Amino acid sequence: FPSHDISIYATYPFFSDNSQTNLQYYRDSKICDNFQIDHDKIIDISYEGTSMLPTLRPDSKLYGKRFTHSIESLREGDIVALQIQPDYYIIHRVYSVYEYAGYFTTKGDNNYFPDYEHWTTKNVSYIICGVSW
Repeated sequence: FPSHDISIYATYPFFSDNSQTNLQYYRDSKICDNFQIDHDKIIDISYEGTSMLPTLRPDSKLYGKRFTHSIESLREGDIVALQIQPDYYIIHRVYSVYEYAGYFTTKGDNNYFPDYEHWTTKNVSYIICGVSW
C-alpha cells in the first residue's frame, strides 16, 4: 500500500534513555520487558521508506530481540521485523492477532489500510524494542 503524508494510526510510546543520544525504548511490548542494549541483539537493519512515519524515519537504527515466542506473546501494537528474503525485512506494527487461527496482520503507521498478508510467527525475525535517530 502506498504511504501517505499523515499518520492515522496512533504511535505507541517510546521512552528516552538519557545515557544514549536519541535512543528511545518501546515500553508496551511484553517481549521487550527488561530490554537491555548491552545484553540483547542489536539489529543491523537499515530502515528505508515512509510506511512507519513518524515512529521510524529512514535514518533509524533499530534495536530488538530475536523472536522465538508463540503467537500468544504478540500484542497489537508490537513493531515486528518480518523477514521476506534473506536481506529484506518489512518493519510494521502488529494490527490484529488471531490466536485461534494462528496468524496476525500488520500495518504501517503511515498507511491508511492494514497489509493484506496474514503472517504467522515463522515470518517474525525480531521484535523492535528500541530505535535511535
